[in-house]
Amino acid sequence: MEFPREKYVTKLMDSRGNGLIKVITGIRRVGKSYLMNELFCRRLLDSGVDEKDIIRFAFDSDEDLDALDELLPEEPTRLKQKRITLINSKKFRKYLSGRLEGKNRVYILLDEVQLLEGFAGTLNGLLRHKGYDIYVTGSNSRFLSSDIATEFRGRGQAIHVLPLTFSEYMSQQDRSPDVCWMDYIETGGIPVVACMGSREERMSYLKVLCDGTYLNDIVSRHGVRNGSALSDVFDIVASTISSLVNPTRIADTFGTVLGKDITDDTVGEYIGYFEDAFMISRCLRYDVKGRKYIGTPFKLYFEDIGIRNVRLNFR
Repeated sequence: MEFPREKYVTKLMDSRGNGLIKVITGIRRVGKSYLMNELFCRRLLDSGVDEKDIIRFAFDSDEDLDALDELLPEEPTRLKQKRITLINSKKFRKYLSGRLEGKNRVYILLDEVQLLEGFAGTLNGLLRHKGYDIYVTGSNSRFLSSDIATEFRGRGQAIHVLPLTFSEYMSQQDRSPDVCWMDYIETGGIPVVACMGSREERMSYLKVLCDGTYLNDIVSRHGVRNGSALSDVFDIVASTISSLVNPTRIADTFGTVLGKDITDDTVGEYIGYFEDAFMISRCLRYDVKGRKYIGTPFKLYFEDIGIRNVRLNFR
């Protein structure tokens, strides 16, 4: 089952040759890599681009990394850091220079580029060549909306990918809309989940995805010491969807109900982490001006309803 994601393919096609690094963002498992490497690449070929003028490289693929080992043999391909192993950017630039030689117009598609040592410097260097059109994906740990502005300093264009809409979900179904709607509002529109057959399989995968990937990403990125408090705040957000949210009241609840000491500033930070990871979106009141924005309650909505429901055990 393949979802065409026409909206995002069109955005990528329309952004060709605009002189910016196209950065595809979105929650994990939303299909960023597939969008770039399969759907977008296929559209490029259909539009007449020669396959030799498309360079694809995935920094989490051993097969691709093997091509770096023979270059600059005195240099290691993998550089071990405290929490992560990065790919030697000097070796990658050497590899790229060999592939780019003699080309005036080329599309460069880089997957999981945050694993490249000093990736921003390498990509900004490539932008000096007018014929190089660059598209990248990355995990949430380094590819937040705020990071793009900082890392690329006005040279990056974020293309944010959301989970499947119901119309996209229905486009690959042979069941009635009523039946599909009940599945959609329960387990959401993450493409890999939508492709699963049984309800139990979808629920089980969402639980692993939420606990083992999304929340662990946040703990790792921000060095959160109190993982249980982070999880509790996430549960509270899930249970109060569309209601006014006040970090101070949530902090008070920790003290009176859970018997835990947590400040409203910490609650606010945790909510910010969820937003940065594209798990939730904040909705501000439209009729508030100036200083009244400070301390005014807001509403939170999940980018994928399945992630919200799994935290509530699908009750």
